[in-house]
Amino acid sequence: MIFLIFTLVIALVVAIFAVQNAAPVAINLLWYVAEVPLVLVILGSALAGALIVFFIAIWREFRLKGKAKTKAKADAKALTEAEAAKAKAITEAAKAEIAKVEAMAKHEAQPTNTQGTVALDQPLPLVEDSPSESNTPDTKEPNL
Repeated sequence: MIFLIFTLVIALVVAIFAVQNAAPVAINLLWYVAEVPLVLVILGSALAGALIVFFIAIWREFRLKGKAKTKAKADAKALTEAEAAKAKAITEAAKAEIAKVEAMAKHEAQPTNTQGTVALDQPLPLVEDSPSESNTPDTKEPNL
């Protein structure tokens, strides 16, 4: 907003100066000579300067937008690569956890022997009862 007000004030000063200097002047352009009012020379010069500044500003804006777009693409690519690496790490950690759980489940499903160790490919030993305990009925009297 301040820029707009400043621009309008400068334009007003140039217009007042140009109107007060309305005398005809000779303009030499190579071999051509023309007599035009000074007001047209002043306003034409101001307009030409404004157009030059305008086109330079547009060129800078497009250049900055192009750089920003290129940087945004590079950032997006880097972010995508970082997310892919993070996803890969999470996947590998999940696979390791699944393998650990499967190993624990496999360990729990295997039979154990009397020492509490896992009997891998060996048959379980049979525990035989002593003949005196298995053949005799319970005839003991309970203690009161």
